[in-house]
Amino acid sequence: MAPANLTFHRVFGLRIDVDYAAAGAGMTPFSLDGIERQNLDYPGSFRWRLPINWPGGAITFDSPGFTQVLRRSPILVGRQQLTPEERKAGSA
Repeated sequence: MAPANLTFHRVFGLRIDVDYAAAGAGMTPFSLDGIERQNLDYPGSFRWRLPINWPGGAITFDSPGFTQVLRRSPILVGRQQLTPEERKAGSA
């Protein structure tokens, strides 16, 4: 596992739907549940949906794709998240 930056290209139709008021969440950070991709009727672009775990919601937009850059070399861990120390940039 390795922390990575995803840079989506030529984004349009951006929609951010997060309801902090209903959840009583204040302004705490939210976490993403995943990345979903849907084919569109016109070639060369996709609809992307990033569901938000809590306080609930989603970020959606259209884009032809993204570039992924690892921020450090991958490491083997027995869980699905990295600690803050493991997220620190290293040699990729």
